[in-house]
Amino acid sequence: MRKCLISAFLLLASVWLAPAQNENLYLWNWDIEAGLSIPFIDRSVAVGLDGKSVLLSDISLVRSSSNSATILPTFYVSAGRHIDNTPLCVRLGLYMNHAFNQMNGGPSPLRERETILHLMPELRVYYLRRPYVRLYATLGAGLRTRFYSETLDGDTVGKAHFGFTWQITPLGIEVGKNWYVNVSGGYGLPCPVAVSVGYKFQK
Repeated sequence: MRKCLISAFLLLASVWLAPAQNENLYLWNWDIEAGLSIPFIDRSVAVGLDGKSVLLSDISLVRSSSNSATILPTFYVSAGRHIDNTPLCVRLGLYMNHAFNQMNGGPSPLRERETILHLMPELRVYYLRRPYVRLYATLGAGLRTRFYSETLDGDTVGKAHFGFTWQITPLGIEVGKNWYVNVSGGYGLPCPVAVSVGYKFQK
């Protein structure tokens, strides 16, 4: 374990200290990412500033005898425009999570469906940029929309909720050049921990 940690530290140090021989190797015009995350905050019970619980979803991650819902991973697509000669990238992200449930306690099954969407402008700041490794932080805020419906005996009723959404990612890492793998961790509603693949379009 100690040898692995030392090797990882030396690798990161060599990447950090290695001279950038050509700035154009890691300056791109724009990029696009697609990835997955677990919606454990988006479908939890939040607590407001007044101490009262806030309903974030009608189909939650909490399982019980009456709730065996199927909750899919959050899928997201994000596109960014890099600002020349700066470590900044302006982005727009779309995040979607879908869940469905069937409760059989009555004379006929009750079917629930819910889709949560986030649309967020984001600002990404790179604090390490090398041709094949980049570290960054991201701040995003935007609109959260939740669509919920119930179907019983062929009749469907639904409702929609609109609210504020946000995401703070203090640490993300991109590995690769044009094609890359992205792993990020932070705090927020849509995807606090995410894994994605992306493509950078060079100038």
